[in-house]
Amino acid sequence: MNIKALLLFLLTALSVSAHTISYTLTKPGPVSLAIYNPGGVLVRTVHEAKPQAAGRHTYEWDGLDDDGQPVPNALACTWKLLQLPAPLRADYLLTLLVTLPQGGEWWETGVGNHSAVRAVAADASGIYLGSGISENVGNAMKMNPDGTKRLWSAWQPHPFRGRWAFGISKGNLYHLQQDGYVGYHPVNAPNGLYQSVGVGKNQTGSRWDAQWPGSKRAASDDWRPVKGQSMDMAAHNGVMVISYRDQNAVQFRGPDDGAVLATVEVDAPLGVAVDNNGDALVISGNAVLRVTRDGKTAPFLSGLDAPWRLDVDRRNGDVYLAETEPSHRVRRFSAAGKLVWETGREGGREYGVYKPRHFKDITDITATGDGFLVAEEAAPRRVARFDQAGKFVKEWHTGTQWVPSGAPDPDDPTTVWARADSYDLLKLKLDFAARTYRIERIYRLSGLAGKRIGPRFKGHDEGIGGGFGDWVVRKRNGNTYLARRELMQVIRVDEKNGALKPVVVGEFGKTNSSLWTDGDGDGEPQPGEFRKFAWGETGIFGNATVGAPDDLDYYRYNRYANKVYRVPVQKFNAAGAPVYAPLPDLVTAVPTFTGFDLKKVYLAKSTGAIAKTDDRFFVAMNTQPPKADWNVSDYAQLHIFDAEGNYVARVGRHVDRPKGPYQFAPRPGPGEVYCFKNLVGAVYDVAVATDFDGGFSGKLSAITYAWDKNGLFAGGLFDKPNTKTAPLHQYYHSGDNGSGTILPDKATGEALYYAGRENELAVYRVSGWKGWVRLSGKVK
Repeated sequence: MNIKALLLFLLTALSVSAHTISYTLTKPGPVSLAIYNPGGVLVRTVHEAKPQAAGRHTYEWDGLDDDGQPVPNALACTWKLLQLPAPLRADYLLTLLVTLPQGGEWWETGVGNHSAVRAVAADASGIYLGSGISENVGNAMKMNPDGTKRLWSAWQPHPFRGRWAFGISKGNLYHLQQDGYVGYHPVNAPNGLYQSVGVGKNQTGSRWDAQWPGSKRAASDDWRPVKGQSMDMAAHNGVMVISYRDQNAVQFRGPDDGAVLATVEVDAPLGVAVDNNGDALVISGNAVLRVTRDGKTAPFLSGLDAPWRLDVDRRNGDVYLAETEPSHRVRRFSAAGKLVWETGREGGREYGVYKPRHFKDITDITATGDGFLVAEEAAPRRVARFDQAGKFVKEWHTGTQWVPSGAPDPDDPTTVWARADSYDLLKLKLDFAARTYRIERIYRLSGLAGKRIGPRFKGHDEGIGGGFGDWVVRKRNGNTYLARRELMQVIRVDEKNGALKPVVVGEFGKTNSSLWTDGDGDGEPQPGEFRKFAWGETGIFGNATVGAPDDLDYYRYNRYANKVYRVPVQKFNAAGAPVYAPLPDLVTAVPTFTGFDLKKVYLAKSTGAIAKTDDRFFVAMNTQPPKADWNVSDYAQLHIFDAEGNYVARVGRHVDRPKGPYQFAPRPGPGEVYCFKNLVGAVYDVAVATDFDGGFSGKLSAITYAWDKNGLFAGGLFDKPNTKTAPLHQYYHSGDNGSGTILPDKATGEALYYAGRENELAVYRVSGWKGWVRLSGKVK
């Protein structure tokens, strides 16, 4: 060994000699411990929520950092310790956007998500609901007649394929499925997770093929709008009728074997019903025809306005008829065809104050004997009961579009802005004590700012940092603003007129980009209100989220420069619009990241999500291998910086999720991370992140992570949920999204967490933030 090598060996040996950390715990509990260099940067994570007994503890440090490298000037290092008196505990409070009676499984909540309830039926034993295409949720159920108890549920019939119509005849419930099959089983079939009505694994009942010969069967991913439904079905007292719009035909079928008993030519038939005489009532154009099995047709109703579906009151033969756009009304006719009454606002339910007596986008209608039920696609997706006089009685919210998001008001956590579908926002008022909510207002969202604010799937970011159309609430200068997480879009709430007024929209292309700022308060772009610049989508607006909770500044991670950039608000103009710094000249770089292969970030579908406190800046970072599944990463860490952008800590240790269905993966160990989905916020100087694994198998609670501002691990929100107040399956959120928002409840010292699920939102109260023990000292 030469002299130089010997000196290097001796220096390394001296630098990694053992150093001592000693501390005394007055109580037992989980301990997180880390070592920091003289500059205050975390260099070695020692313990992560490690259970320790009360008493004296000593740790011998070898002088190496987390990467196994010697730490210079080790004797000048310090240590910090965090001990929680008890794990963080989530208490389920209530569900938003679904008010149907719950079942015993995690998926027995709302009905449908990609489509709303498309089929509704009722008999003396209960009410039946069925949705169109759905994902990871049930899409058929039965509840008792007053809607207070769920009697059975059914899972999606094959991936996505849903139900278009129900019929009830001689004790059987018949389903017209999207794939063209008619399935049936007894109305009181036992509860079961069956994929479809038919034969095979996880299936129940029987089925037969109702698809018109030679026509194209709907694919499993055929996301048809309501008006795209080309068939309808009705059944009563052994008579079944199916309409084929595209084939200009109505068929009488044998309910149990599908035998074609008669085919009658009708021009573009839509909704069908079977009257008390066994004849078919068929919507064609703006009329209803009476069609008999021997092929005779006769006019029954005429002069209608966009009729869509109808049903017959079995007591007296009266007909309830639902009209779709542009009418959005319900009419009742006598058995002789005389108008009895009509209800609903012509043109549909207005935006503004919610009026449940009005309709919007009716998908189905059924008579109940004491009135009728309607199902609706527009926000709020619901099934509503009306009496025989057409008066509103009650409604059930049936669930919203896939993976909703909710934005609580930071000044009033009982006010939540919830995205109910692709096009609208609901303003909800929560009652935590009663565990209920009500809808205050409905706001139009999609199509604003000259259609620059589009549906949630337009221009969204599929990666980390929020859901599909997540918004957050910000308050400035007496105004309420909604800022979109994954796109640079800001909306001012016009409380006086009950409208949303866009004030900022950024559009970033590969070469030419623009930033629109409203100058006159009309919420519509004018030619002189744009700032254009040559700055491509591959610039700093590749992927990120809104910044601090007390401002409207935007933060963006630029994976090419490996920095986060701040785009600050310089002022507010007379229209109440935030005026951002000129782009890209005045944006400010914040931190530069270390610890991962920068080249892999170019390949990542998921990169950075951001949360901020007064003196800390948190960024959750993933990288993904090429062609990886959407929930797989090969690197995941939380990066922590101070307010000036200096590194404080890099924490979290990526581990691969075990092979197999991801929703059944075991919980990772303390400080271990599968794959970050989102940073839902920071409370009490603690950043909270979610995993792609939402725990929606019902066997495990959702995986979340929490680190304090010093990089000390504090566990997860759902590690020890309170199962005394709610079953375990209530402690999950969407496995595909993990979006959510967390707010401090300053009155109680607790936190409120609003989590997105497959077709609903859930609200939790999280306790355990008080009484934290913090110790610190010098390394010896």
